Amino acid sequence: MGFVCDGHIKALVEPLGVKTGGALPLDALTQLVAQREAFLPVAYVADLNSAERWLDYSQAFPERL
Repeated sequence: MGFVCDGHIKALVEPLGVKTGGALPLDALTQLVAQREAFLPVAYVADLNSAERWLDYSQAFPERL
């Protein structure tokens, strides 16, 4: 995506559901929503090399949250 200020951002779009192989599990979505409603930082991390995905609450990405 591009911005008027000439900045760029990359977005990973995944399906929702219980399937493996790239779908965001519904329980993870529920946890994401709960964290955001509580104004708590959370990151959905996707390792594109190993295909592992997890929610990170550890403040490992303070510059992004």
